[in-house]
Amino acid sequence: MFGICLLHAVTQGGHNAPWMANCFSWCVTAFAFISGWFGMRFSFMKLAKLYGVSLYCAAMICIVNAVFGYGEGRLKYIWDVAVGQWYLNAYAILMCLAPVLNEGCRSIAEKFKADRKVGVMMVLPMIFCAFGWSFSTTLPIVRDYVPRATGLSSYSFLTLLGAYCVARFWRECENI
Repeated sequence: MFGICLLHAVTQGGHNAPWMANCFSWCVTAFAFISGWFGMRFSFMKLAKLYGVSLYCAAMICIVNAVFGYGEGRLKYIWDVAVGQWYLNAYAILMCLAPVLNEGCRSIAEKFKADRKVGVMMVLPMIFCAFGWSFSTTLPIVRDYVPRATGLSSYSFLTLLGAYCVARFWRECENI
């Protein structure tokens, strides 16, 4: 979490340092990995709290900006800031799908233990899609030749899904 805070400080604090942002960008995916390692449970209350904290922070930012004359405190702006963050929404989707993902990873880990080839063939396509294909859309040399689909990018739910599932699968393999 500290790395994520540093990442935002060096990209949004008025003193852009791209090289430092590159040093801390892995922290975003690591947070999803940690969530996968320990597992998540869905709860409407946890989802409401997640968005509630976001709304509170957006309101505080707008109030401070209005007091110091940096911006407006309109409700529409507060709402856009609160729910317009890709990570917040991607994490919320991950939370909603966690029960299915947890069971799927457990089931694949059991198949992996029984027959490694079958287990690998079940895991590799998801890993390729989440990390290989989506990453290749950002590479200057090949990005013009890689097929594109909405949501297939570095800043999407798919990135978090990949990190979560890899960690969950790894943890389930240790438990079997």
